[in-house]
Amino acid sequence: MRRAPDDLAAMLAAPPAGLLQAWIGEARAACAAASGIEEAMSALRRLKGRAALLIALADCGGAWRVEAAVAALTAVADASVQSAIDFILRKATEQNAFHPQDPSQPGAGSGLIVLALGKHGAGELNYSSDIDIVLFY
Repeated sequence: MRRAPDDLAAMLAAPPAGLLQAWIGEARAACAAASGIEEAMSALRRLKGRAALLIALADCGGAWRVEAAVAALTAVADASVQSAIDFILRKATEQNAFHPQDPSQPGAGSGLIVLALGKHGAGELNYSSDIDIVLFY
């Protein structure tokens, strides 16, 4: 809260679901525009920090039931994984190491499959969960 008082003010002024979706959209756009891995990772770390506080406030403050909180944690993980994969595929395309059918959607038709396992796959992440994913090509 001390690091980002403007974010805290936004959290207290807006419905949490809409704000979370806006922040997910910002992070996805930042990853899509990132010129390097550090920039993309920074955007995802910022999303994680913002989302963790927002979800905890909504959960502990009674605005969300536990089901909404775990769904939100899972949505953030899903968006983060998708953003990272899109970034990697875009970079591979720029380096001529990957040739997507549609450069605007590099994962579509790529043959890359990402499966979330455990609590992530069940949509039940909690605050201390890590994510377990398996990638197939």
